Amino acid sequence: MRPSESVTVLVAALLVSGCGAEYVDPPPETPVRLQTPACTGNTPPPPMRVPADFTPVEALVCGEKLVGSPRQRPGPYLYTRYRGDFADALTGFARRDRKRNPNCQASVIALPELWLIDQTGGGFIPRYPMDECGTDNIKALNEILALTVVERERRPFPG
Repeated sequence: MRPSESVTVLVAALLVSGCGAEYVDPPPETPVRLQTPACTGNTPPPPMRVPADFTPVEALVCGEKLVGSPRQRPGPYLYTRYRGDFADALTGFARRDRKRNPNCQASVIALPELWLIDQTGGGFIPRYPMDECGTDNIKALNEILALTVVERERRPFPG
């Protein structure tokens, strides 16, 4: 048996034995009320599943990975707008949550606040799918961070 064949057999055996990826149903899709995206000020809406009929044309990222958002850590923050093809990001947001593994050890990193914005200028904060450790799967965020930056500036925290 060639090495590639033995890997295929091992993966198939793991899936049959129940050791493969296990998923849970996503939370129900609820109607999204679009709001004016903002990095500071009013309390942000809770993260929501991206509706199947939502078409983003822009994303606003408030803060940075490892630093967090200005709501988490008041002070000067990075304000960045992205445009481009959101197809890969939407695929990332549509991923199912993984079943929680109680033996999983994970470290949580601070994430920026992310808004998806449609052609009307309204937006919402999308919900990240959960990985097996119960942490955010940020593949969709990484896809957005790879898009074209149309505006970036360091802003002072109001107050």
